[in-house]
Amino acid sequence: MTEHRLGKGTWELDAAHFPRPTSRLTASMYETAFPLGFAEDTARNGLLLDRLAYGQHAGFMYNQVRVVGAPAGAPPPPKWVLQLLSRLHPGIRERTRTAEKRHVDKPWRTAMKEWNEVIKPQRIAAHRALLRERPQEMSGPELADHLARCAQCYEDSVRQHGRFTISCQVTIGELIVKLQDWAGIDASDALSAVQSFSPVSAGDEPVASALLSALQADARALDVLSRDADPGAILAELSSGESEVAQRLGEYLDVVGERALNNYDVAEPRGVELPFLIVEGLRARLRRPLYTQQVHERAEQALSELLEKVPEAHHDELRYLVDEARAVAPLRDERVLYGDYWSAGVMRRGLLELGARLQARGQLEQRVHATLFSLDEALAAARGEEHPNSSEMAERWRQRKKSYTEDAPRHLGPEPVPPPPAAWLPAGLRMSHRATLACLAANFAERTRTENDVVVRGIGVSAGVYEGPARLVVGPDDFHRLRPGDVLVTRSTSPTYNVVLPLLGALVTDRGGALSHAAIVSREFGIPGVVGCVNATRQLIEGMRVRVDGRSGECRVVG
Repeated sequence: MTEHRLGKGTWELDAAHFPRPTSRLTASMYETAFPLGFAEDTARNGLLLDRLAYGQHAGFMYNQVRVVGAPAGAPPPPKWVLQLLSRLHPGIRERTRTAEKRHVDKPWRTAMKEWNEVIKPQRIAAHRALLRERPQEMSGPELADHLARCAQCYEDSVRQHGRFTISCQVTIGELIVKLQDWAGIDASDALSAVQSFSPVSAGDEPVASALLSALQADARALDVLSRDADPGAILAELSSGESEVAQRLGEYLDVVGERALNNYDVAEPRGVELPFLIVEGLRARLRRPLYTQQVHERAEQALSELLEKVPEAHHDELRYLVDEARAVAPLRDERVLYGDYWSAGVMRRGLLELGARLQARGQLEQRVHATLFSLDEALAAARGEEHPNSSEMAERWRQRKKSYTEDAPRHLGPEPVPPPPAAWLPAGLRMSHRATLACLAANFAERTRTENDVVVRGIGVSAGVYEGPARLVVGPDDFHRLRPGDVLVTRSTSPTYNVVLPLLGALVTDRGGALSHAAIVSREFGIPGVVGCVNATRQLIEGMRVRVDGRSGECRVVG
């Protein structure tokens, strides 16, 4: 058992969302803000699950599931205790009443309406207001105030991330459970009927659509974009002047370009720091429509195939569940793209200005090391107060760059114990409990590690067969090696990978299940996808030719 100080009980490594050691500032946001928002959403949807606690150990992020009425870290209680609590504990009784009327109240629809009409506009306005501020023109105390405002925005986004986590998935979980019960249909096939209903997952958001339209109408801009020149120079020329393209590109870079890449961490680069990605992404999007009718037609075909497999007595309920899942599908990625990914990028922008000042004074080796300050350390450094020295920050950076989740224990504390069976719960809670477990499995389930020089096996999540060169990508620092038609092989993806996905012929990941981001985007882009391979990044070699079968879940070396 690994020694740790996170508290009692079992803590599970979150390798899917945090694939490498996490900066102190980002870790603090998820330790404090995320569980609060998550608890609000579990209550809104009537779950036995209360919250997901986060903690950092040796730089890595771990989480712990906590149930209503149970002490922190407590294992699932015996059947008789749980059934007694279900009758006596007011919190569980309230969750049961909420769950019993979930298809009358449809709390996920309420959440979607709140997101579209209130929270999403607030997040967009908050980020744009911070981007109008100019950190490079601020005094030290002014920069500290700017960083504090960025941190508050970041904290708000992380809490909102938690507040919509259940609402965007609970109907999908119920769809998976019902299809399994009715006809033994697995999660990948169930989710095929929901593809094409999350345009943002395919990069089809307003700023992208507006920029592409402006580019297509401007022959000079298209010529500039097609040049074999420095990507930064191409973006600078497109941004100059008063043209429609310049205006739309500025809006695009403020949103897509300012988001952190790879995960929610301020230590990860933003899109604008890798202009090659922006340029190649735009070129690829011009070659491939953002959001094609063909993908929508595949979703309708998938629904027809499900109806053929399911007994006719369940057809109306199947159509209803698919409609509900489709209605909330955009919320899955929007809540992070307009939330903590953007907030992390805006926060990083201010930290890099702080780092540049410290580097100029000989107090940091590189400006990027400032992204590993805690918030208190960053504010102190901006005000000219005592802060960690250059050597300490360089060591933090070195440790982070060399470590990955493969090097960390998969859990801390006692061996993980399975959750209680749904049959132990009150009738009203059983389906919401099963839907929760189905979502967890669809997000994080992986194949058993395979040791084979020719075939890597995982979970097929997007049908189709594609053959091309494998490109091993650890993170955004490797994005510059991607070329059109490559097979992206990586540990996991995040919504900000959308900037490079139009380049790809297929997608293979170590982590994730049928509801992971990689699975969603491979379906939305209509490319073969295989996820949860465990060790694809260690079995496959850069440049080898592979054939990806998104139905069978195989990635086969062919040359």
